[in-house]
Amino acid sequence: MERNIVIAGASSTIAKSIIQKLAHQDVNLYCLSRTDDILNKNKIHFAQTDVLKDELPTAFLPEEIHGAVYMPGTINLKPFKRFRSSDLEADWAVNVGGATRFFQWVLPKMVNNSAALMFSSVAVQTGMPFHASVSMVKGAVEGLTRALAAEYAPRIRFNALALSLTNTKMAERFINSDDKLERSRARHPLNQIGDPDDIADLAAFLLSERSRFITGQVIPVDGGLSNLRV
Repeated sequence: MERNIVIAGASSTIAKSIIQKLAHQDVNLYCLSRTDDILNKNKIHFAQTDVLKDELPTAFLPEEIHGAVYMPGTINLKPFKRFRSSDLEADWAVNVGGATRFFQWVLPKMVNNSAALMFSSVAVQTGMPFHASVSMVKGAVEGLTRALAAEYAPRIRFNALALSLTNTKMAERFINSDDKLERSRARHPLNQIGDPDDIADLAAFLLSERSRFITGQVIPVDGGLSNLRV
């Protein structure tokens, strides 16, 4: 049976890896992005829209949704003494407000045994300098994940992946030199940063029926950073 999966923020680096993984399965992809930058348009339905601002195109959605992924996020790092309320408002709008709007839009069409996925950060459970805004808004994402998992059980599974630094366009400024990359790798017990394909493998699993006994979980994908000291 073909499944229908909706992805918001589909032009991000990790989203593209997820799309490539799912494109080889019996999946119809309904992708939303502010930019028309999707790698493989086979079996992909695309709407260029801003989930934070635009009227969401209900007619775009299939009659049944088997999976939904909210990808938009931010990496806003700065010392707390320079922190402004506008920083938090902007990060909240993307990470929490957008996720709330997106799931309120897709949930009416999500069927029994469907799955939803959000993204958090290792910085929620592991205190890191300059991560005040990231920690706060991603902490809210984790709370939303668990709350919706409880509210929609047993029909719909909600899980989140808590990522460490990953080789994406958004993180490019942190790894754009050999020195920065080496220092970033050295902070992780596995001596490497995240790879989008590895994250996509786990995301595809959580969106599939193979993960039917997993819900309400925030799963670290962080090279051991949150739990190990080596």
